[in-house]
Amino acid sequence: MKIKILNKEYPEYRELKSGLSVYIEHSEARILFDTSFARDIEKVKFPKTDFIVISHGHLDHTDGLRVLDLSKFKTLVAHPGIFKKRFYEGMYIGCPVLKEYLATNLEMMLSKKPLFISDNIAFLGEIKRRLKTKGAPVGVLENGKPDYINDDSAIGINTKEGVVVVTGCSHSGVVNIVDQAAEVFGKDVFMVVGGMHIFDRGTAETTISELKERNIKHIFPMHCLYETAFKIFEKNGARRLRTNNTIVFNRGKVRIK
Repeated sequence: MKIKILNKEYPEYRELKSGLSVYIEHSEARILFDTSFARDIEKVKFPKTDFIVISHGHLDHTDGLRVLDLSKFKTLVAHPGIFKKRFYEGMYIGCPVLKEYLATNLEMMLSKKPLFISDNIAFLGEIKRRLKTKGAPVGVLENGKPDYINDDSAIGINTKEGVVVVTGCSHSGVVNIVDQAAEVFGKDVFMVVGGMHIFDRGTAETTISELKERNIKHIFPMHCLYETAFKIFEKNGARRLRTNNTIVFNRGKVRIK
């Protein structure tokens, strides 16, 4: 299995400019997980790909849908809430593409419940927020109510060593996501890759402590963390990912290219 980072990673996380998109090559499926901003992927030449999986409906994870050649993709998988209209300080930050447009070009698999898209790969559905290792609401919905991003999800990939979890922003809390993945697959999580939504020392330290309790072997933060949080993660053995890094997972061994 390979997980390649497609989005532009700045030297420091920049809230309204840093997106996320990774391409997963697995023996069972090829998956584009999130689409970052259009600028990050408009020149990427994608091979025939089985799934686009969207972690949640924020612009920095969906803007690339505007420029994708959808003939290269078969199915879109997401929580049905990704199409909600969302605003932050007067700016529109929701998905820029209509559901109806995507439905004319792709098979749609929209689910609040966990959903296996192949024998060993699952979309985790709406995350149960058992622990408070999650962020505050981000902006508001069209009706003016706080947006808790209930559509935030992730994917899990079953391996002999345990479950590999790929997250978008982890608005629902990365520890909650890990717990849901373990529940869905009935086994422990081995590796976590992606966004963590952590902006302060206290949350970073609590999260690291919780992940250590769950015996996570590999942690690769790459999005939605301030520098303080990145440094705390790195101090505790995590490795920060950058643009064009590729995680290669083979027979239980993990290396970065």
